[in-house]
Amino acid sequence: MHSHSIKVLLDLPELNVCAIQKEKDQVLIEVTPIDATQPCPVCASTQTIRRGTAYQRKVRHLAAFGKRVYLLLPAIRLTCKDCHAHFVWHYDCVAPKKRYTKAFEATLPKQAIGATIAHAVRLSETPPTTVHRVVRQWMAVESVRVQRRCEQQAKVSTGLVLGIDDFAIRKGHRYNTGLHDLRGGTFLDVIPGRTIAELQDYYQAQPIWQTLNPVAVVMDLAQGYHTFVKEMYPNAIRIADRFHVNRYVTDALQNTRKLVQKSLSPFAKADVKQTLPYIREAP
Repeated sequence: MHSHSIKVLLDLPELNVCAIQKEKDQVLIEVTPIDATQPCPVCASTQTIRRGTAYQRKVRHLAAFGKRVYLLLPAIRLTCKDCHAHFVWHYDCVAPKKRYTKAFEATLPKQAIGATIAHAVRLSETPPTTVHRVVRQWMAVESVRVQRRCEQQAKVSTGLVLGIDDFAIRKGHRYNTGLHDLRGGTFLDVIPGRTIAELQDYYQAQPIWQTLNPVAVVMDLAQGYHTFVKEMYPNAIRIADRFHVNRYVTDALQNTRKLVQKSLSPFAKADVKQTLPYIREAP
């Protein structure tokens, strides 16, 4: 295969392929930059001169034909004639001092989605620390992008239905509140705390949630949530969460059954239980 064809497959337009060699389960591709010089990163001057190659970088690239592919990049030293700064050639395909190309690192989060870091490590044959670092950096960027998209989707929705519910960080001690777009099926935000004061403070710090225009808000029967929603979204219909209502109704029926059957005969007690077979025995 000609070096031009290999260059097309590599999809690295800034590099020229010089030589290729195969060693067991890996392919080594020696490359050089197409440009003769590079602008100074300090003063942006194009008056730079080469000072030779300090060493050769071995950088892992995308796999090909079931084998690991490595690029051998020359670490070219340069000097700026104008500001006399000394620097090393910067490659667009790989960050400075990294051992993996940007294209290779972009594949690691895809292998970890829906799986574990250990699974991605086995598939990519990459150290766990590297996979964890790349996935963590990807999540920091991706979570912001997804949240912005969910925010805009909720903001332009004409039939927006919000869901507000608390969840325990430490049961009995710390609680947070989740804000959901129920019709859009998205999780909008996590609000620290669940008291009226904590909700109000957070809404003041996040004005985007004040611009929403929901037609309804679904929540549990906590008085604090109803007071907050009435104040923040006065035109929205407040709907009690069916799961909480069902629990309250079930508990009330159980308590009533227990109270009534105390004065009944054993036969009547059994008859009451048979009349309400859908109610589970309370612990």
